[in-house]
Amino acid sequence: MKSKKHTVVCFGELLWDELPQGKVIGGAPFNVAQRLNSLGASVAMISCVGRDELGRQALDLVAAQGMTFDLIQTHELLSTGLVHVDLDQSGVAEYRIKQPVAWDAIGLTQELIDSAKNAKIFVFGSLAARQEISRTTMESLIFRAEISVFDVNLRPPHFDLSWIMEMMKKVSVVKVNAEELECLYLHNQGSKGTSAQCLAWLVTLDADKIWCVTFGAEGAQLYVDGIWHKHPGYLVTVADTVGAGDAFLAVLIRELLLRDMAPQEALNQAVAHGSVVASKTGANAKVSSQDLAGLSLMKD
Repeated sequence: MKSKKHTVVCFGELLWDELPQGKVIGGAPFNVAQRLNSLGASVAMISCVGRDELGRQALDLVAAQGMTFDLIQTHELLSTGLVHVDLDQSGVAEYRIKQPVAWDAIGLTQELIDSAKNAKIFVFGSLAARQEISRTTMESLIFRAEISVFDVNLRPPHFDLSWIMEMMKKVSVVKVNAEELECLYLHNQGSKGTSAQCLAWLVTLDADKIWCVTFGAEGAQLYVDGIWHKHPGYLVTVADTVGAGDAFLAVLIRELLLRDMAPQEALNQAVAHGSVVASKTGANAKVSSQDLAGLSLMKD
């Protein structure tokens, strides 16, 4: 069967988040795919679910949103991914991630290869590299697309910092949050660094790459063509942080990489969407024009 062409292909975990209010569909790459789809991008998700009720429900939800599940495999033995999410008083999430599960065993097929080749953008994260099968498949696909976007996701103990560093050096775009950047800096430099030192260190790795660092309530910075662009963040009451970074990345991909928007404006749009999602419950909360218009800037 001939593979369908999609502008963006996202690879990795499709799972269920167990939140205090119940189970919701999630997984960082799926959240990015779902957000891009809602913004009108042609996007496909590569993942694997179990042959179980949660897997069936996941595929039904994908289809209900008008997304293809042609590249989502079904595993006969492993169950669909499940994550228990704990929220602190500030809405910041901590994750307990079940393993092994179906998305740990995404097998390489010609259909996946063709889909990656035909895509402009391939989006992946570090969590899907925790097991050899999915990691090997992912490594076979990353550089077949025109642009590779690496979303660093440090979820202890599910990461290998050496592998992450190698990927960061090779890809086109890297998105990382401030805590993750500090961890990587410490791993490589042997000591803690200030925010300015960490940002400068990224540029020494590759001054031609697009770097993006998110700072939670304090906004984000974007490095493009030798210039750091900065946004101070928006003043919002956080409901939970689940999916806020994924919404940010999806909008950044759409505006900067698909629509060729100026970097500062693309950053502004990405921070705005991420802030609205953080102010609502769930990773895939809807973002309206009224939500965006009502945002107030943090003091820079």
